[in-house]
Amino acid sequence: MFVLTSNATRGTLLELTSILSLNTKAIIVGEPTGEGPNTVGDTKYIKLPNSGISISLTQVYWPTSWGSDNRKTINPDVSIVYGFQQHSEKKDPWIDAALNYKNEFDSNKPIDKELLNKLIGSYKIEGRKASIKSENGKLFMSMKRKMKSFFEFKTELYFYSEGKLSTDIKEAFLNYKTTENEDVEISDLTWKGKTLSIKN
Repeated sequence: MFVLTSNATRGTLLELTSILSLNTKAIIVGEPTGEGPNTVGDTKYIKLPNSGISISLTQVYWPTSWGSDNRKTINPDVSIVYGFQQHSEKKDPWIDAALNYKNEFDSNKPIDKELLNKLIGSYKIEGRKASIKSENGKLFMSMKRKMKSFFEFKTELYFYSEGKLSTDIKEAFLNYKTTENEDVEISDLTWKGKTLSIKN
């Protein structure tokens, strides 16, 4: 599935883009979005007391990422260039990029069954409950949304290197360590360049 974005991707469309990127294998194609993953919405109208001018204000914080994620945009997986030349020639670089995309997920490696079983459990990340479960021999990590939040994710986990698992979420890695007793402990989650601690 391809999600097409531009610098006009804001508000509800931005939230949908973020949700799809965190819960599916969707490929984002286009330009950086006009807002970051944590936005303010739900417009209300007020009249200024002195001038009588009516204005609209956004009033509810709607996150689709961790509170520490201060990105001002969501960068696409596949970037395009759209300017006057493409417009005048009636070219659609979004469709061209999607049609010519080569699937990179084929290189993802499955997790060894012994390691897979040691990772299953419930965890806390930044005070939020997350779980790692096995489904049909594959390992998935997920977190459900809270009230007044669109932030949730479900992603498959893959073997990346010793002590590191990759995900379907771009720039999100789960890190673990093996103890002297051959037990496995999850140490942290690397999320878009930030390190988030994980507790059992």
